[in-house]
Amino acid sequence: MFVLFKSCWRDGVSKMMDTLSILLIILALLPPFTLLADKIMETWRTNHPDIPSIGFAGRLASYLTAVRFLVYAPERIKTGYYQFPNSLFKIPTIVKWELLANGTQLANDIRRAREDQLSFHHASCDILQLKYTVKSGIQEEPYHLKVMYQRMSGGFGKFCPALLDEIRHALGDIIPTREDEWTSIPAFSSMVQVIARATNRVFIGLPVCRDPAYLSLATNFGTWVVGSSFLINLFPTILQPIVGHIISPYRRNRRLVEKILGPMLEERLRLHAEHEGDDDWEGKPNDLITWMIEEAKGDQLTVGNLGVRALFLNFASVHTSSMVTTHALFDLCVHPEYIEPLREEITSIVEAEGWTKGAMAKLYKMDSFLKESIRVSGVSGVSLMRKVVHPDGFKFSNGVTVPYGSFLGVPSYAIHHDPENYEDPDTFDGWRFYKLCSSKEAGQKDDLDTLRLKHASTTASLEYLPFGIGRRACPGRFFAIHEIKTILAQILMFYDFKLEESIGKPGERPPNTWIGYACLPNMNAKLLFRKRSGRSTLNLDTLE
Repeated sequence: MFVLFKSCWRDGVSKMMDTLSILLIILALLPPFTLLADKIMETWRTNHPDIPSIGFAGRLASYLTAVRFLVYAPERIKTGYYQFPNSLFKIPTIVKWELLANGTQLANDIRRAREDQLSFHHASCDILQLKYTVKSGIQEEPYHLKVMYQRMSGGFGKFCPALLDEIRHALGDIIPTREDEWTSIPAFSSMVQVIARATNRVFIGLPVCRDPAYLSLATNFGTWVVGSSFLINLFPTILQPIVGHIISPYRRNRRLVEKILGPMLEERLRLHAEHEGDDDWEGKPNDLITWMIEEAKGDQLTVGNLGVRALFLNFASVHTSSMVTTHALFDLCVHPEYIEPLREEITSIVEAEGWTKGAMAKLYKMDSFLKESIRVSGVSGVSLMRKVVHPDGFKFSNGVTVPYGSFLGVPSYAIHHDPENYEDPDTFDGWRFYKLCSSKEAGQKDDLDTLRLKHASTTASLEYLPFGIGRRACPGRFFAIHEIKTILAQILMFYDFKLEESIGKPGERPPNTWIGYACLPNMNAKLLFRKRSGRSTLNLDTLE
């Protein structure tokens, strides 16, 4: 009996273990299977079957195209641009379908749409998963947009002396050079530091704008947000709250910014409460913190929320300007014939007017060179990103309706390289826009001023879209271009520079890095700097 019981026990345990093993395997496979199935169905529901696709459009096969798009976005964008003129086409990405509106008519439809139809803010919130990665009420209360439109669109002239001072100090710290020796610096990361210091001189002020801990937090904030949002977007919507809570950098960033900016923000909040009702009290700071405190309401007026909002505006400002500046330096290195004419222009204008906002605006050759650099490289292959937020979807003027939740854009890379828009578009011509403003057809002075405004690097058009267009065009573009011009002018006047021949073939521009539709300057390229012999006829120390 005992032997029989033992045998039955052994067989039962064995069968139970086999069953348990099967259950464990099923449980182990169930989550990824569920994720995959739900993600496939989520993709299928927004597959837009009536809109032609670049690459594969099937449920699973589209991921092959999405992977290729990560590396070959420019080619994919141009393929759709020429294959489907004046219509919509779609490109699969890892996390969603992108619908690109092709042609002036459809781009105009996006430009004219109301915010309750197509929303840039909602597109940004979803793409960056702001409700998990940044929080702090940014999705619900985007008052920072009002701050930027009102304070930074054009009224930044009073900040130019401080901005110039910080740029000079930052360049001196980051590029410690001698006249006879070349110093090697990593191009992009160095420009990030210069831009971060200059921008935060206006945003936060001294001494915080030079605090290494704050600068590290401000410059890394965007990397953490982009990386974590990409991971969150890989999961089905139903699981994103769980995943978002686990991998979000929000708690860490808030803790750090409260530690670094806490005492200053507490003092500012105290002064704001003390002078409530007095909009122009003596000693009132004029910077981003003050502007935000004046616009924030309720629980937005806390140290943590204000600090995180400041970091978010750094993310929106610093990295794009750093990319544009680095692109321009690379272009100057491989087109050195532009350097002396630009130095002559800077000398002529600055000797007459100083390093003022007006002087930087009159650097027409530099503006042309910078606009051409942005046109050729830029920071993104897609512009006018919007999310369809109207419950009934959005109907284009050609009759095509796209449903609620769709993501729209315009193939700006292809537009900027279209021979219909630009003569010989694949050739870099630094004077392209300067020559358009110098034509005999300009006629009277007023006409010339109109042409200069039309072709300025800050002027958006349906053929030039790096800053968007219409009511929701980037409000900080005027400040950003002024800042970049000032940095380039300082480098041109007080430094010699060239590429360190370690990337690609000698004399060739370091190749851009594409990640999806983001165009990054080469992250490994280095520049060699030395102080100019005799420097310049401009006085570095006293000329303002």
